[in-house]
Amino acid sequence: MIGLVCELVVRAGVGGLLVLAGYAKAATSMAWRLEWLDSYELLPRPLLAPVAWLLPVTELAVGTMYVLGVFGRAGAAAAAIVLAVVSAAVVIALLRGQQVSCGCLGKVGTLISWPVVARNAVLIAAVAATAVRGLHGPTLTGPAPAVQATVVAAVVAVLSVWAHRRRPTEPVHDPSAHPHPPAAGEPADLPFPQPPTVQEIRS
Repeated sequence: MIGLVCELVVRAGVGGLLVLAGYAKAATSMAWRLEWLDSYELLPRPLLAPVAWLLPVTELAVGTMYVLGVFGRAGAAAAAIVLAVVSAAVVIALLRGQQVSCGCLGKVGTLISWPVVARNAVLIAAVAATAVRGLHGPTLTGPAPAVQATVVAAVVAVLSVWAHRRRPTEPVHDPSAHPHPPAAGEPADLPFPQPPTVQEIRS
């Protein structure tokens, strides 16, 4: 009985935290996510945009899987892997002496620290224990895998749309509003006539 209660608490707590983290990131602008990921200096530039899009979706999907018990041990293992990958990025940044936001809950996240790593280690151990032990609480493992995947996809879609509606509007870059700086030797566009040159005065 105690084991079952502990499992349900871990699934609700960690799975809910992953869902909340994914939702918070999905509610931020793509520009913020790109800047946040780039601050870790771990990914090459071409991968920033795909990861910025995939990370919130992954956290939403894995968190939903773990809370609902979808795919059983596989869902629990996926939750542990996501936490481990995120924690590894934090550890690398700390070893480099970087001071960046953990981004745990989007813009609400605090700066990374070793206590954050310790907290994640505890969560990973708890989730890994449920993966090894197996899920004995209420789960959705009864229906066919296709049905389970459909349920997860539906939850992710609803939360993504909801987060998108709360996302701040990104300013559209207007080249005419912010013209590029003039090149060396190129006269700037002034709102008044340019003064005559020395050659024009002498002539």
